[in-house]
Amino acid sequence: MYKSTNNGQTFFLHSTAVPGTGGAGEDKEWIFCDPITTNATFNNIFISWTSFGPQPGIKFRKSTNGGLNWSSTVNIGDNTSGQGSNICSGTASQIYVVWDAGGIRFDKSTNGGTSFGTDFQLSNVSSTNGFPYICCDYSNSAARGNVYVVWDDMRGGNSDVWFQRSTNGGTNWLASPVRVNDVTTNNQYWPVIQCDNNGILYAIYYDTRAGASAINAYVAYSTDAGNTWVNQIMSDSNFTQQQPNSDVRFGDYIQIDAHDGKVIPVWTDQRKGYPNQEIYTANLSGILAVNPISTEVPVSFALYQNYPNPFNPATKIRFDLPKGSFTKIVVFDAIGREIRTIFSQVLTAGAYETEFNASNLTSGVYFYKITSGEFSETKKMLVVK
Repeated sequence: MYKSTNNGQTFFLHSTAVPGTGGAGEDKEWIFCDPITTNATFNNIFISWTSFGPQPGIKFRKSTNGGLNWSSTVNIGDNTSGQGSNICSGTASQIYVVWDAGGIRFDKSTNGGTSFGTDFQLSNVSSTNGFPYICCDYSNSAARGNVYVVWDDMRGGNSDVWFQRSTNGGTNWLASPVRVNDVTTNNQYWPVIQCDNNGILYAIYYDTRAGASAINAYVAYSTDAGNTWVNQIMSDSNFTQQQPNSDVRFGDYIQIDAHDGKVIPVWTDQRKGYPNQEIYTANLSGILAVNPISTEVPVSFALYQNYPNPFNPATKIRFDLPKGSFTKIVVFDAIGREIRTIFSQVLTAGAYETEFNASNLTSGVYFYKITSGEFSETKKMLVVK
């Protein structure tokens, strides 16, 4: 384990978290630190990994002193098959783990990782590419404590991204998984999911809807605990996978994080051709035309005054939707001519924010109008240059 004490500027070797066991060794490790201050395991560091050594299977260790010392190895799972585990903590000191073993499996510990229970099979279809990913809702919304899992499989012929949810610590799950991707004619794979501090879910994945050899990175978000999803493209250029031998791979390094509507994705991209593989990110405030800012369902429709106002060149517009519907915001000039549609799409109930950039407009009075179902309202804004 490497550690940094200067906000990531430099790292140093801190300890050996997992000793080698011979054979193919230890692989597909994942690390997680418990962020919940009320948990008995607060600030504990958890590691899960796949052992291909003499005693194969999904393994677990933890540290209670910042990674200086580690517990003995604990076996996770009811057999020695499977690989590609992912780990997180719950809101009541649980430790959750998922992995692929000819299907997606889930297990948990309620005693700080001393032991794990009986496996639960979330899906009997094995993942296509990559491995399952798990996260927990730490928000103060009604969904706090929910457990979310995503993976990809080919149950529909093509590879799709699937979502599962438990509202009671992994005891029960949705009767059927929810498909995250909105297009099913091509392949979507290698998903990762995160939940922000407002209870909004974000998932990142690779997508080939532009063509079998044209790979793009997509993001999907949900404001209703995963019941429905809105998908948006992130990458500004697609790429073709180039794998001249088994040692050349892409996709393992894909991740997303979010807090207060700020979403940071990263993915591996081969757009510059072999042997180049680079890590890319995107400014999602420019890709997501409208950003969810709360999962709480408003009591009524509302369109708020833009801020700042007057402005130059950009301003933000907030609005509330008490129910889901097709929604759009359009900008008009002072004599009623339509200038721009800021966004036009189906949204679920919730509070949202969008940005309007007037860099190509002259100073003057403009109007913005929201239409959502039967609701419609117009407000005035002022561009000053």
